[in-house]
Amino acid sequence: HYPLRRQRQMCIRDRAWGGRQERAIVQRYEHWKSSGLCPFLGRLTGVGAMRGIELVNARGEPAPEQLSTLLGSARDAGLLLMPSGKSRHIIRLLAPLTTEPEIFEEGLDILQECLARL
Repeated sequence: HYPLRRQRQMCIRDRAWGGRQERAIVQRYEHWKSSGLCPFLGRLTGVGAMRGIELVNARGEPAPEQLSTLLGSARDAGLLLMPSGKSRHIIRLLAPLTTEPEIFEEGLDILQECLARL
């Protein structure tokens, strides 16, 4: 019985952490959007902790050049991000559930700094 109980506890913990990741992403995105942090911020896509942030130009069209710049500056700052989308204009956000909360927040801080520089 012990292994099953432990496995259930791990699933409950992971679900709760995934919910906290989702809330953190949504809150940050809404703050970035409302504050005008980056002129290229488009829609927030996805569900749960599996999210994407579109980068678009002033006409609302995909902005893959800006995403490429963002990926490079994030990598230089120690944050590895992945592109997504047919036009390669979406920042894919899907942190492992094993990511420590402080590291997750640090990653969002780095992303914010890189978005502000676009």
